[in-house]
Amino acid sequence: MSPRSELFHSIIDIIQSGRSLDLVGEHGSGRTHLMRRVTAHFETLGWRTLTVTGLPAFRKAPLVALGIAGIAEAQEGRPSNISATVRAVTARLQAGRSLIAVDDYSWGVITTVQSQIGVTVMTTRLLHEAVHAPALPSSGFATTYALALPGMGYAELETALDQLLNVRFDSSTLSRIFAKSGGNIGLAAAVVDAAERAGQLHTVDGIARASGSLWTPALRAITEVILQPLSREAIEALEVLSLLGPADIATASKVVSSEMMSHL
Repeated sequence: MSPRSELFHSIIDIIQSGRSLDLVGEHGSGRTHLMRRVTAHFETLGWRTLTVTGLPAFRKAPLVALGIAGIAEAQEGRPSNISATVRAVTARLQAGRSLIAVDDYSWGVITTVQSQIGVTVMTTRLLHEAVHAPALPSSGFATTYALALPGMGYAELETALDQLLNVRFDSSTLSRIFAKSGGNIGLAAAVVDAAERAGQLHTVDGIARASGSLWTPALRAITEVILQPLSREAIEALEVLSLLGPADIATASKVVSSEMMSHL
Protein backbone atom coordinates (compact mmCIF):
# COMPACT_ATOMS: atom_id res chain seq x y z
CA MET A 1 0.00 0.00 0.00
CA SER A 2 1.38 3.44 -0.95
CA PRO A 3 1.97 6.18 1.67
CA ARG A 4 -0.90 8.23 0.22
CA SER A 5 -3.28 5.27 0.46
CA GLU A 6 -2.19 4.67 4.05
CA LEU A 7 -2.77 8.36 4.82
CA PHE A 8 -6.21 8.22 3.21
CA HIS A 9 -7.24 5.26 5.36
CA SER A 10 -5.85 6.96 8.48
CA ILE A 11 -7.97 10.03 7.74
CA ILE A 12 -11.07 7.91 7.24
CA ASP A 13 -10.45 6.21 10.59
CA ILE A 14 -9.93 9.53 12.39
CA ILE A 15 -13.13 11.06 11.00
CA GLN A 16 -15.24 7.95 11.60
CA SER A 17 -14.10 8.01 15.23
CA GLY A 18 -15.56 11.51 15.58
CA ARG A 19 -12.28 13.39 15.67
CA SER A 20 -11.49 16.45 13.58
CA LEU A 21 -8.48 16.79 11.32
CA ASP A 22 -6.04 19.47 10.13
CA LEU A 23 -4.26 18.38 6.92
CA VAL A 24 -1.01 20.28 6.38
CA GLY A 25 1.08 20.36 3.21
CA GLU A 26 3.18 22.39 0.78
CA HIS A 27 1.87 24.21 -2.29
CA GLY A 28 1.04 21.56 -4.88
CA SER A 29 1.17 18.66 -2.42
CA GLY A 30 -2.39 17.56 -3.21
CA ARG A 31 -4.18 18.75 -0.05
CA THR A 32 -7.33 19.79 -1.90
CA HIS A 33 -7.41 16.62 -4.02
CA LEU A 34 -7.13 14.42 -0.93
CA MET A 35 -9.80 16.41 0.88
CA ARG A 36 -12.19 15.96 -2.05
CA ARG A 37 -11.45 12.23 -2.13
CA VAL A 38 -12.23 11.92 1.59
CA THR A 39 -15.40 13.99 1.23
CA ALA A 40 -16.59 11.86 -1.70
CA HIS A 41 -15.99 8.71 0.36
CA PHE A 42 -18.26 9.89 3.16
CA GLU A 43 -20.90 11.12 0.73
CA THR A 44 -21.14 7.58 -0.68
CA LEU A 45 -21.76 6.40 2.90
CA GLY A 46 -24.71 8.77 3.18
CA TRP A 47 -23.04 11.45 5.30
CA ARG A 48 -24.08 15.06 4.98
CA THR A 49 -21.16 17.23 3.88
CA LEU A 50 -20.44 20.93 3.50
CA THR A 51 -17.34 21.98 1.55
CA VAL A 52 -16.06 25.49 2.19
CA THR A 53 -13.26 26.98 0.10
CA GLY A 54 -11.29 29.80 1.66
CA LEU A 55 -9.25 32.34 -0.28
CA PRO A 56 -7.03 35.12 1.08
CA ALA A 57 -9.33 37.67 -0.56
CA PHE A 58 -12.19 36.46 1.66
CA ARG A 59 -10.43 37.01 4.98
CA LYS A 60 -11.94 40.45 5.61
CA ALA A 61 -15.33 39.67 4.06
CA PRO A 62 -17.68 38.07 6.64
CA LEU A 63 -19.42 34.85 5.57
CA VAL A 64 -18.44 35.12 1.89
CA ALA A 65 -16.81 31.68 1.78
CA LEU A 66 -19.94 30.10 3.29
CA GLY A 67 -22.12 32.04 0.84
CA ILE A 68 -20.16 30.64 -2.09
CA ALA A 69 -20.51 27.18 -0.52
CA GLY A 70 -24.27 27.52 -0.98
CA ILE A 71 -25.48 28.83 2.39
CA ALA A 72 -28.06 31.39 1.24
CA GLU A 73 -28.19 33.17 4.61
CA ALA A 74 -24.48 33.96 4.28
CA GLN A 75 -24.58 35.34 0.76
CA GLU A 76 -25.16 38.95 1.75
CA GLY A 77 -22.03 38.75 3.88
CA ARG A 78 -23.33 41.00 6.67
CA PRO A 79 -22.27 40.38 10.28
CA SER A 80 -25.95 40.72 11.24
CA ASN A 81 -26.60 37.47 9.32
CA ILE A 82 -24.29 35.39 11.52
CA SER A 83 -27.06 33.92 13.70
CA ALA A 84 -29.17 33.02 10.67
CA THR A 85 -26.11 31.45 9.03
CA VAL A 86 -25.40 29.32 12.11
CA ARG A 87 -29.00 28.06 12.05
CA ALA A 88 -28.82 27.34 8.31
CA VAL A 89 -25.57 25.35 8.57
CA THR A 90 -26.87 23.42 11.59
CA ALA A 91 -30.07 22.52 9.73
CA ARG A 92 -28.06 21.27 6.76
CA LEU A 93 -26.00 18.88 8.90
CA GLN A 94 -26.68 16.27 11.56
CA ALA A 95 -24.78 15.12 14.60
CA GLY A 96 -22.61 12.05 14.11
CA ARG A 97 -22.74 11.65 10.32
CA SER A 98 -21.69 15.03 9.00
CA LEU A 99 -18.41 16.48 7.74
CA ILE A 100 -17.42 20.08 7.15
CA ALA A 101 -14.47 20.16 4.74
CA VAL A 102 -12.68 23.50 4.93
CA ASP A 103 -10.03 24.18 2.30
CA ASP A 104 -7.71 26.77 3.82
CA TYR A 105 -9.88 28.36 6.59
CA SER A 106 -13.25 29.99 7.55
CA TRP A 107 -14.04 29.91 11.23
CA GLY A 108 -16.60 31.70 13.43
CA VAL A 109 -19.79 30.04 12.14
CA ILE A 110 -18.10 26.67 11.65
CA THR A 111 -16.73 26.43 15.20
CA THR A 112 -20.11 27.50 16.57
CA VAL A 113 -21.88 24.72 14.67
CA GLN A 114 -19.21 22.23 15.72
CA SER A 115 -19.73 23.19 19.34
CA GLN A 116 -23.52 22.86 19.11
CA ILE A 117 -23.88 19.50 17.34
CA GLY A 118 -20.40 17.96 17.48
CA VAL A 119 -19.92 17.82 13.72
CA THR A 120 -16.51 16.67 12.44
CA VAL A 121 -14.33 19.29 10.72
CA MET A 122 -11.57 18.53 8.21
CA THR A 123 -9.35 21.46 7.30
CA THR A 124 -6.36 22.01 5.04
CA ARG A 125 -3.63 24.63 5.30
CA LEU A 126 -0.16 25.37 4.03
CA LEU A 127 2.75 23.90 5.94
CA HIS A 128 4.49 27.27 6.42
CA GLU A 129 1.37 29.32 7.07
CA ALA A 130 0.90 30.68 10.57
CA VAL A 131 -1.36 28.37 12.52
CA HIS A 132 -4.94 29.56 12.21
CA ALA A 133 -7.57 29.63 14.94
CA PRO A 134 -8.07 25.99 15.95
CA ALA A 135 -11.15 24.17 14.74
CA LEU A 136 -12.31 23.35 18.24
CA PRO A 137 -15.58 24.05 20.04
CA SER A 138 -15.49 26.52 22.90
CA SER A 139 -15.35 23.72 25.46
CA GLY A 140 -11.93 22.73 24.09
CA PHE A 141 -12.48 19.01 24.74
CA ALA A 142 -12.85 17.84 21.13
CA THR A 143 -9.81 16.13 19.63
CA THR A 144 -8.26 17.48 16.43
CA TYR A 145 -5.44 15.57 14.76
CA ALA A 146 -2.83 17.25 12.56
CA LEU A 147 -1.44 15.17 9.69
CA ALA A 148 1.36 16.29 7.39
CA LEU A 149 1.00 15.43 3.70
CA PRO A 150 4.47 14.26 2.55
CA GLY A 151 5.89 14.32 -0.95
CA MET A 152 5.21 11.25 -3.07
CA GLY A 153 7.70 8.45 -3.45
CA TYR A 154 9.14 7.58 -6.86
CA ALA A 155 6.65 4.82 -7.75
CA GLU A 156 3.74 6.77 -6.30
CA LEU A 157 4.62 9.85 -8.37
CA GLU A 158 4.86 7.69 -11.49
CA THR A 159 1.36 6.31 -10.90
CA ALA A 160 -0.09 9.74 -10.11
CA LEU A 161 1.36 11.33 -13.27
CA ASP A 162 0.10 8.41 -15.37
CA GLN A 163 -3.42 8.88 -13.98
CA LEU A 164 -3.31 12.68 -14.20
CA LEU A 165 -1.71 13.09 -17.63
CA ASN A 166 -2.44 9.70 -19.23
CA VAL A 167 1.19 9.30 -20.26
CA ARG A 168 4.14 7.20 -19.09
CA PHE A 169 7.79 8.27 -18.95
CA ASP A 170 11.04 6.51 -19.68
CA SER A 171 13.04 5.83 -16.52
CA SER A 172 15.63 8.56 -17.10
CA THR A 173 13.00 11.27 -17.68
CA LEU A 174 10.92 10.17 -14.69
CA SER A 175 14.02 10.26 -12.47
CA ARG A 176 14.69 13.85 -13.57
CA ILE A 177 11.06 14.87 -12.95
CA PHE A 178 11.19 13.29 -9.49
CA ALA A 179 14.46 15.06 -8.67
CA LYS A 180 13.15 18.46 -9.78
CA SER A 181 9.79 18.13 -8.01
CA GLY A 182 10.85 16.37 -4.81
CA GLY A 183 7.72 14.24 -5.09
CA ASN A 184 5.40 17.28 -5.16
CA ILE A 185 2.68 16.22 -7.60
CA GLY A 186 1.61 19.77 -8.44
CA LEU A 187 5.16 20.83 -9.27
CA ALA A 188 5.84 17.61 -11.21
CA ALA A 189 2.76 18.17 -13.39
CA ALA A 190 3.84 21.77 -14.01
CA VAL A 191 7.37 20.65 -14.99
CA VAL A 192 5.91 18.18 -17.51
CA ASP A 193 3.46 20.71 -18.97
CA ALA A 194 6.11 23.44 -19.32
CA ALA A 195 8.60 21.03 -20.93
CA GLU A 196 6.00 19.86 -23.45
CA ARG A 197 5.13 23.45 -24.40
CA ALA A 198 8.82 24.30 -24.78
CA GLY A 199 9.35 21.30 -27.07
CA GLN A 200 11.69 19.60 -24.62
CA LEU A 201 9.47 16.59 -23.94
CA HIS A 202 8.21 14.32 -26.70
CA THR A 203 5.85 11.34 -26.54
CA VAL A 204 6.43 8.41 -28.90
CA ASP A 205 4.36 5.21 -28.69
CA GLY A 206 2.89 6.37 -25.37
CA ILE A 207 6.30 6.92 -23.71
CA ALA A 208 7.45 10.49 -22.96
CA ARG A 209 11.16 11.31 -23.17
CA ALA A 210 12.98 14.55 -22.38
CA SER A 211 15.24 15.83 -25.15
CA GLY A 212 16.65 18.78 -23.26
CA SER A 213 16.48 20.60 -19.95
CA LEU A 214 13.26 20.21 -17.98
CA TRP A 215 13.63 23.75 -16.67
CA THR A 216 11.90 26.56 -18.58
CA PRO A 217 11.36 30.23 -17.63
CA ALA A 218 7.63 29.47 -17.49
CA LEU A 219 8.24 27.74 -14.15
CA ARG A 220 9.55 30.91 -12.54
CA ALA A 221 6.18 31.98 -11.07
CA ILE A 222 5.57 28.55 -9.54
CA THR A 223 9.09 28.50 -8.11
CA GLU A 224 8.57 31.90 -6.49
CA VAL A 225 5.39 30.63 -4.78
CA ILE A 226 7.25 27.62 -3.38
CA LEU A 227 10.19 29.73 -2.19
CA GLN A 228 7.97 32.45 -0.68
CA PRO A 229 8.23 31.16 2.94
CA LEU A 230 12.06 31.36 2.84
CA SER A 231 14.03 34.35 4.04
CA ARG A 232 16.23 36.37 1.70
CA GLU A 233 19.30 34.78 3.33
CA ALA A 234 17.95 31.27 2.69
CA ILE A 235 17.24 32.05 -0.96
CA GLU A 236 20.74 33.47 -1.39
CA ALA A 237 22.14 30.26 0.12
CA LEU A 238 20.15 28.20 -2.39
CA GLU A 239 21.50 30.33 -5.22
CA VAL A 240 25.06 29.70 -4.03
CA LEU A 241 24.45 25.94 -3.74
CA SER A 242 22.94 25.87 -7.24
CA LEU A 243 26.18 27.30 -8.64
CA LEU A 244 28.09 24.36 -7.13
CA GLY A 245 25.98 21.78 -8.91
CA PRO A 246 25.93 18.27 -7.39
CA ALA A 247 28.22 18.40 -4.35
CA ASP A 248 28.82 16.49 -1.14
CA ILE A 249 28.08 17.99 2.28
CA ALA A 250 31.75 18.68 3.02
CA THR A 251 32.05 20.82 -0.11
CA ALA A 252 28.73 22.61 0.37
CA SER A 253 29.56 23.44 3.99
CA LYS A 254 32.50 25.54 2.77
CA VAL A 255 30.14 28.06 1.17
CA VAL A 256 26.96 27.70 3.25
CA SER A 257 26.84 27.27 7.01
CA SER A 258 25.70 23.92 8.41
CA GLU A 259 22.95 25.75 10.32
CA MET A 260 21.56 27.18 7.06
CA MET A 261 21.76 23.80 5.31
CA SER A 262 19.78 22.23 8.17
CA HIS A 263 17.21 25.00 7.82
CA LEU A 264 16.92 24.39 4.09
